[in-house]
Amino acid sequence: MPRLSDPRITKGRAVSALIRLYLEEPEFYSELCQIRQKHNEVVLEFISRQIELPAHCTATMTPEEYYSTFRELYAFLTRPSAGHALPPDVSHRLEEMENICLELRPYFTDLEQLAYRWNLRAPWAGPMLHLDY
Repeated sequence: MPRLSDPRITKGRAVSALIRLYLEEPEFYSELCQIRQKHNEVVLEFISRQIELPAHCTATMTPEEYYSTFRELYAFLTRPSAGHALPPDVSHRLEEMENICLELRPYFTDLEQLAYRWNLRAPWAGPMLHLDY
């Protein structure tokens, strides 16, 4: 009998269902909200930077430059050791995002510690709690 869906999709649905069960527990949800409140400013800054980068590129580049830049950006993200020719303003914005990522580390550590305290010890627990933002 053929598979009804890809195993990764099935696993994702199972993870999502488990996280929803934890979120229904008032004490767990309260602790999660405290962590989110503590790190809210940095998380929102990171999200806004993710939105600003493509908007900035769209506003300042021709379509050809835009696609070329994003192909180069993809290459940079997948093969960071190779030399890449990103425009200076894009490189600067990426550096800013990297700095914000460093500021996000304590947030992810707090999420992982919360998951561990509640016996949610799978390696995906911390990131999934973030995705439920």
